[in-house]
Amino acid sequence: MIFISEQQYISKGKTRKCYIHPKNKNLCIKVMKPLNKNLEFLKTEINYYKKIQRRNSKHNLTFFAHYHGTIETNLGIGYLYDLIRDHDGKISLPLKNYIETNTIHDFPNNLSIDALSDLKDKMVKYKVFGYDVYHYNLLCRIINENEIELVLVDGLGIKVKSSSIRSRFAF
Repeated sequence: MIFISEQQYISKGKTRKCYIHPKNKNLCIKVMKPLNKNLEFLKTEINYYKKIQRRNSKHNLTFFAHYHGTIETNLGIGYLYDLIRDHDGKISLPLKNYIETNTIHDFPNNLSIDALSDLKDKMVKYKVFGYDVYHYNLLCRIINENEIELVLVDGLGIKVKSSSIRSRFAF
């Protein structure tokens, strides 16, 4: 069993809290919030992650956080994903952070627009669909001062009420 403390806390979403894995700095552990036990949603999402990872196993796809299985934690079952980091080792920040602090303009030459277009092109090319492609689920991985990559960290392949998977970008 892995013990997680608030010292490893990174952020939270609608259904889960995210922590740095205490024994592997390249992984994060997502744990369901106590009052949200929507396991059907989670099962659907994990099955989709496995499917796209198998289908695209010959490609080194870096535009979404890869799923690595489950682990027992003191907070319940933990779901392991890549922890997205910048070139200097810092944890990448959400696009939302750059928009709200107005530092998105610090990226040179419409770099964020180019990164968004690149993400869209990759999602289409590799048939990776997302439902929650929002600015808070996209991390800006800073590769160098002239290059960023948007990485989708949540909301892949979630079925909507019409029981079809659809992709949408909402900023």
